[in-house]
Amino acid sequence: MDVREPFSYENLVQSAIVLFDCLAAKIDLVFNLMANRITL
Repeated sequence: MDVREPFSYENLVQSAIVLFDCLAAKIDLVFNLMANRITL
């Protein structure tokens, strides 16, 4: 663990990318469900 750098910008960006991917996947799922309901 690096004490000199408690705030790492790269780690923050990495976390944001992971969160965004997760959110995008959930939004994708919701849109797919809605599209399936509309076509049925």
